[in-house]
Amino acid sequence: MSITNAVYFLKATFGIETTDKTAETFGEIGMHYRWLSGYTSDQLLLAAAIEAIERAQRLDHDFEAEKLSAVICGGSTLPRAYPSQAARISSQIGALPYQNIALDISGACSSWTQSILAAANAMKAQSLKYALIGCGEVIASRANDPGSGNFLMWDDNGAASVLRFDDYSDSTKPYDGIVRTFSGCHYHNFAESVGLGSDYIIPVMNPQTKNSSFTVGRPDAHLNNGKELYRYITDPKTVSALTTRVLKESSIAISDRTFLVPHGANLRMVNKLGEIVGFEPQNVLTMLGRNGRSNMSSASIPSTLEYYAAKPNFFRPDDVIVMVSYSAGLLVDIIVYRVASDD
Repeated sequence: MSITNAVYFLKATFGIETTDKTAETFGEIGMHYRWLSGYTSDQLLLAAAIEAIERAQRLDHDFEAEKLSAVICGGSTLPRAYPSQAARISSQIGALPYQNIALDISGACSSWTQSILAAANAMKAQSLKYALIGCGEVIASRANDPGSGNFLMWDDNGAASVLRFDDYSDSTKPYDGIVRTFSGCHYHNFAESVGLGSDYIIPVMNPQTKNSSFTVGRPDAHLNNGKELYRYITDPKTVSALTTRVLKESSIAISDRTFLVPHGANLRMVNKLGEIVGFEPQNVLTMLGRNGRSNMSSASIPSTLEYYAAKPNFFRPDDVIVMVSYSAGLLVDIIVYRVASDD
């Protein structure tokens, strides 16, 4: 499974400086600005999808949008229940009706990795050659009223990738692409999802601190308990242990050519996860703190991949990329990916 990635950084994006953050807090979470796009989820996804298709055509001359057999979209800010965002995007990019799967995935911050897994499984089971996955996150525009006391820091962004499945029945051919995965849902009482479906700001009582904050969603929504989430993600028995297990099962030893790309919830969490699993700091990749970028929800992992892939010769053939996502629910995905020669 090869991936060509494209992330759409908005030309019209503007940042709202968060002056209620201290320098010490900024150093821990890596966030200093809220980036609000003013665009819709559909617009962000479409821009990224067009760019991903154009890039795939440059890398693979046999590919064209009409050959897509699946379009899978997801995120924290899907615009509607139906028609699916994937169906609408499919018609806009020229995928043929009746021959491609069109599916939306509501996996919050793990939607990108969930989309990869759903596409990969469908492609392998049905011998489908091409699929497109994507997300259009407008979580900053929905959740961060610039005048509110909301301490959740988000960015808007869109991402898309074209996946190609190759039959590696020839055992003499070196394997590249997805090596091994883990995906599972864990229940914990701190992981109640914040409702983001509506367009009004309401006060929400944090059950831990008893203080009011502001967010978007239903009147019965609750804020996630950030401290408990941090403790869960960095607990040596949970996400880090699963990551270590997946690497061991894949017979992959951590080296200077093995990179960890976690979901960018906050810098302190990302760095601690890398430390526990055993990665050197320079091999833990994130967009947090880069040009003030914040949590992009499901777009954070593809944005990080795009940022580093744009650096000449940063990723090389046979490099191993370990994507780790975690989201409200609690949904945890781990994907071990080996860089192909044509990525």
